[in-house]
Amino acid sequence: MHQLFSAFVRARPAAAEIAPVLAGVARTQAGRMVGIARELAEHPNRADVAAVLAVFVPDADRWGQGDGGVSVADGETIGRALLETGAFAAARPWLERAAAAKQQGDEHGHVDSDSLGSSLRDVGFCLLSTGAFDAAHPWFERAVAAAEQGDVHGRVDHNSVGRSLHFVGCCLSSTGAFDAARLCFERAVAAAEQGDVHGRVDHQSLGSSLHCVGYCLSCAGGFDAAHPWFERAVAAKQQGDVHGRVDYESLGSSLHCVGDCLSRRGAFEAARLWFERAVAAAEQGDVHGRVDHDSVGRSLHCVGYCLSSTGGFDAAHPWFERAVAAKQQGDVHGRVDHDSVGRTLDWVGYCLSSTGGFDAAHPWFERAVAAKQQGDVFGRVDQDSVGRTLDWVGYCLSSTGAFEAARAWFERAVAAKQQGDVFGRVDQDSLEISRRVLEACLAELERDR
Repeated sequence: MHQLFSAFVRARPAAAEIAPVLAGVARTQAGRMVGIARELAEHPNRADVAAVLAVFVPDADRWGQGDGGVSVADGETIGRALLETGAFAAARPWLERAAAAKQQGDEHGHVDSDSLGSSLRDVGFCLLSTGAFDAAHPWFERAVAAAEQGDVHGRVDHNSVGRSLHFVGCCLSSTGAFDAARLCFERAVAAAEQGDVHGRVDHQSLGSSLHCVGYCLSCAGGFDAAHPWFERAVAAKQQGDVHGRVDYESLGSSLHCVGDCLSRRGAFEAARLWFERAVAAAEQGDVHGRVDHDSVGRSLHCVGYCLSSTGGFDAAHPWFERAVAAKQQGDVHGRVDHDSVGRTLDWVGYCLSSTGGFDAAHPWFERAVAAKQQGDVFGRVDQDSVGRTLDWVGYCLSSTGAFEAARAWFERAVAAKQQGDVFGRVDQDSLEISRRVLEACLAELERDR
């Protein structure tokens, strides 16, 4: 209510006698807001501090340099605090303002290109985090170019260069350009290995780029080639950042991917141990203790997958249910990847159907369809994946002789798969399977007539 009243007062022209008083109040509020933002930027796990910052309604247009008295530097602090809490849209105007100011340089026109690069990278990260990959890309490219020029003394922070190269790679890989992305990640590795202006290596940042080289290779099916990159990523991340702090959530992600490479080769027992280590690491959270439940859920899912792949459906079932519960809590910002939830719901249904429990499996597959239709954290729907689950609903129905009911699900599966995955790629083999099971279902209905 206080802020609503404040906004109402600020929107009206102030009488001359009270204008100085109101300006003083605004400056006091702005100072308090900046102090809270500074505390939140240092301790982003403090939900209570984030709630207080939200009370100030930290809108860049409202708290401009006028009566609010928020400087460019303080505005950047506010933007970074908002970024840490996942308020990417609210953070971006503050960070854009900082980048624009830094491009102008100081009072002598000297530009600190390294600092400018950090601000450009922050703007790009806001866009990347909301799925605007094409829009984010040029900001990261500009950040690379700026960081390569160094600070006001010409010293180049190669770690900063590497971070920006890393995010260029993220933009490319997020649109399926894995070969181009891999080259950026390899350049990021080479830069990170040189360290900052004092030669200190941020092994966490290095590990993240090593991980992403492996990711690009694995996305092209090169799991054997990817494996050593993930193991190198694990070794790097275990050394922590420049302060020795270990991001266990990130470490868990790389442990997970080593397990994935092994499971792809059928080494399920060996893979399961890596996935279990990934669960244990991810449950410890990041450097601020924040737990990414979605990441925990993905590793729980893969423990279940390893067990089910060797016929242990009863043993796998509870791991998949735990994975569903974890993923539904979302990532560190509470964002839920419904597509990922749906894939795990699939496997609960698969465990049940594999032991003949078609009636019990049916509702799990229907829940999976509903989840996948909500898309990933960016709202992108993988229609091919939706189609595969629609097939399973039809399969459960046809397995109990309900061919008329099953037909509609198989028809929906064909229609979904024709739309392809999130990149529009149509899996013709999978589409052909749906067409064949639909034909088989229609044939059964003909025989009944």
